[in-house]
This record gives sequence, structure tokens and C-alpha cells, in this order.
Amino acid sequence: MDYATKAGLVAGALVVLCIVWAIWKFFTSLFKYALIGLVVVAIGVGLTYYRMMPPPKNPAYGKHAYLKENGKYLGVVETQGEDNRRGEVWGVRLPGDHLKMYGKSRIELKEKYEPPPAPSPELSPTPAAKTLPVRKGKKEDAVRK
Repeated sequence: MDYATKAGLVAGALVVLCIVWAIWKFFTSLFKYALIGLVVVAIGVGLTYYRMMPPPKNPAYGKHAYLKENGKYLGVVETQGEDNRRGEVWGVRLPGDHLKMYGKSRIELKEKYEPPPAPSPELSPTPAAKTLPVRKGKKEDAVRK
């Protein structure tokens, strides 16, 4: 490299440094305000997203509820809560019915609906034929004629 090239590079570097120094002097006072503004905007956006996010959904919602005592199907769990008499409760709704509260200690939850077993014909009693006693009287004689 010859002397002219080196002098040109040094002169160019000095010009670039002067421009950077001038920009720095001009924007130094604005830089801290811009940085503070970005931090405030980031905090505001974060808080807004945090407040707009829905609360986490209970994994028990949507499961099928059965009584522990006899296995009777109650419906689908929709809510949970606290009751003075029962303590912790599930809000269960049978399709087409209103919301009913059951104590959590009495309920068994299952993922899928299990239909009740069909009664076997041997165990179900057959209705006996009932015969009415025959009475003798004026009213019955009038009806029979």
C-alpha cells in the first residue's frame, strides 16, 4: 500500500469517527429516554397480556361423574366450589337438566361415559298377574248387565 492510500483510509476513518461522535453527542440525551420508554412499553405489554390470559382450566371439567356408593351416573362436571354443609363440591350437569352440587368425597370421575349394565332377565322379577276379588252388590250387577 502506498502513502496516499494509507492517508485516505485514515482520513475516512476520522470522518466516520467524527460523524459517530456528532450523532452520539446529539442522541445521548435522547438515548436514555428512548431506553426508558422501551422498558415502560415492554412492562405495559407484559401486564396487559398477563391480565387478558384466561385462568388455567381445571382438568376435571368435562369428565363424567359417578356416585361412589352405587355407581349411578350423575352427569358432566362443569364447576367446582365450596359449600358450608358439604365442603368441597363439584357442579355437575346432566344433559337437559340444571346444575346440581355434589360433595367431592362422594364423586368418582371418569374420562369416558360408561353406560349402566343392562339388567339380566334372570334377576328381574316378572310382574305377577293380580286378580281382583269379585264382589257382589248392586253396582257391579248393573255394570255387568
